[in-house]
Amino acid sequence: MSDLLAHIWFPLAILPIAILGVPVLIAKLSGWSDLSQRFRATQPFQGKLWPWKSARLRAGMNYNNCLTIGANPAGLYFAVRLLPRFSHPPLLIPWPEVSVLSEKTVFFVPMIEMRLGREEQVPFMIRRALADKIKAAAGASWPIETIG
Repeated sequence: MSDLLAHIWFPLAILPIAILGVPVLIAKLSGWSDLSQRFRATQPFQGKLWPWKSARLRAGMNYNNCLTIGANPAGLYFAVRLLPRFSHPPLLIPWPEVSVLSEKTVFFVPMIEMRLGREEQVPFMIRRALADKIKAAAGASWPIETIG
């Protein structure tokens, strides 16, 4: 029995570190942790919500089918559904802190690239169809487009 414990203690010791550490690393690489310093949502979001959406942030970090994205005239909201909240708190980015940069096609899918945070400049890429819905929910608050 002690031989069995000798072989499994290391994987068992590493598992909690991986479960807690990987989401923190993803938040750091993607820019989520930078945005959370100024834009952490402190109240329940009131506005239109789209669950199970995808986005690409900094360093090519893809959040595939795990985001709830929302919009209202105050700003752009997003929260993860599957990662721990301690590393990925919900965010509400005011529209003056959002820039629409360009439209791109990725594997035949029209995408819109934005920058979040005037200081942080975190890339945020979503499907054009979702961007159109967000724009409608934002109304007159939607940033002036600089699509090139």
